[in-house]
Amino acid sequence: MEKYMILMNGIFLNRIKRYAMNKLYLKSILSSILRIGYQKSSSEKTKKQQKFLISLGLLMSIGGVFWGNILLYLELYFQALIPFSYMLITCINFFYLYKTKDFKRVRFIQMSISFTLPIAFHILMGGFSASGAVVLWSIYAIFASFTFQEQNETKKWLSLYLFILIFLVYFNTSIEESSLGVPANISLLFFTLNISIITLSIYTLFLNYIKSEEELRKELYHLINTDTLTNIPNRRAINQRIHNELTRFKREKVIFCLMLLDIDHFKKINDTYGHEVGDRVLFEFAKFLHTSVRSLDFVGRYGGEEFIIILPETSIENARVFGEQLIKKCTQNSISTSKGNCQFSVSIGLSFINEIDQKMSDIINRADEALYVAKKNGRNQLQSS
Repeated sequence: MEKYMILMNGIFLNRIKRYAMNKLYLKSILSSILRIGYQKSSSEKTKKQQKFLISLGLLMSIGGVFWGNILLYLELYFQALIPFSYMLITCINFFYLYKTKDFKRVRFIQMSISFTLPIAFHILMGGFSASGAVVLWSIYAIFASFTFQEQNETKKWLSLYLFILIFLVYFNTSIEESSLGVPANISLLFFTLNISIITLSIYTLFLNYIKSEEELRKELYHLINTDTLTNIPNRRAINQRIHNELTRFKREKVIFCLMLLDIDHFKKINDTYGHEVGDRVLFEFAKFLHTSVRSLDFVGRYGGEEFIIILPETSIENARVFGEQLIKKCTQNSISTSKGNCQFSVSIGLSFINEIDQKMSDIINRADEALYVAKKNGRNQLQSS
């Protein structure tokens, strides 16, 4: 019995492993297909557009195979040519994209067949009732142009779509008279599947669009609030954080301290080792500060070689101890260069929030005054105000 259980467990684990490998393999294939038009010079926007276009083509091609087989089963061979033709043209079009990387032309061809072939299929099947409103698939061309953020193109596709839709509705009776007599249950199946798939696809499309917009907002927020050299918050973000802490102090009496830090003799570092080393000093110093503070603290680059640390819920005594530790650790660090090791020190001006502070410049100015004293007294030290 025990051997049997071991054998069954082995079989079960092998199946899971095989399933996981197959899943990874399929995911790898799909990922490769979605990247067939990529170039080194392609922007992220273009890459997303290509992914969407290829996804649209794959989705409608799968639908084409499905509808084509149903039509073959119903012995509607001529009508079956349209969905199968869509799949064939899509394959050729994407192969052309792979070879030429001409995304603009491929996009136009794909959107054209996505728009025209469902309409042709709708007419050949005998109107809305017989085709199950397959003409709705043409709306993908409109959403595609909308996703590509081509406003003029979207207006053209939308106007053409509405014109043809009105035309089809107006002449629907005449079209139905030439209907091939598709069984009612098949028409109902067509309609149900068309509406379900299109609704789900549109929902997914807008969900991705909203997600994309949210990602863009986050990226924009990061860009306008982050110093590009050191990758820590910039002056704009610092001012916002000080404003928030000042508001919290006035409302809840939550104290905080502010440190203004200045790298000593930074101009000399640039003159001796070069500006590239100077940039490295700024980057490494920012990283050093970021790893030295608590999770609730805030570190930002105020400008040039000046940095600010905000210490919420911290007394002036504890802030002074922390500042002295930073000064000591900073002198122990060095950066290796072609001209030898580059060592540097830091001066700190410390201020504590009090009742007379009405605006954020009050506490910053006191820290700046303390920093001036620290530099005047020989640098590499902390002074408070």
